[in-house]
Amino acid sequence: MDATLRRLAPLSGVAFVALYVLSAVIGLSDSPDFAGPSEEIAQYYIDNNDEILMSTVLAAIATPFFIFFAGCLRTAIARVEGGTTRLATTAFGSAMAAVALGIGGVMVNAMAALRVDEQGEISSEVATAYFDIGQILSFAAVPAAIAAGLAATAVASLRYRAVLPAWLAYLTLVLALVDVIPPISWIGTMVGILWVLVVSVLLYTQGAGEDDAAPGVAQVPAR
Repeated sequence: MDATLRRLAPLSGVAFVALYVLSAVIGLSDSPDFAGPSEEIAQYYIDNNDEILMSTVLAAIATPFFIFFAGCLRTAIARVEGGTTRLATTAFGSAMAAVALGIGGVMVNAMAALRVDEQGEISSEVATAYFDIGQILSFAAVPAAIAAGLAATAVASLRYRAVLPAWLAYLTLVLALVDVIPPISWIGTMVGILWVLVVSVLLYTQGAGEDDAAPGVAQVPAR
């Protein structure tokens, strides 16, 4: 059983994506535009109180799965990098910073829904503050934090001809660049979810969850 769990560990990224997407669909389907009118934001919390709280629970459940995925990615990089594993550590540290910012954004948004749940109403000013903080954390701070990890993963893949195929490594560098440009970083968040899904499956096929795998196991041709 333990060997099976280790082998399946990289697929934690797939579980994260499924839960994250479901959370977003439930919690954000009727959300107002970014920096939208304060009255619309307040009404959003009042009309979608239950959905926001359900979305928060799903996001919280998804978080450990992302951390497991990040650990598998770090292992895959460390196996081929050796030495001080600087790139592997950068990738994992970047992912943990993104986790902290992301779950923070979710919980800030949830706090507004909890105020509605307790008091039955919320002022437009308070609602706007919660909403804007949650949005800027999720769609600007998170991608900025994850950019270094994406770049480290891409560099390791190109340098050691491992982990990611060359075409995906180059696309990962582009994604890292998008993530540090605030006006378009929200695109990086959306594309980043697809990236996690693809890399999760890729790591699984490479046996990245096997403790006794040799360095070459996590290698793929850099074509």
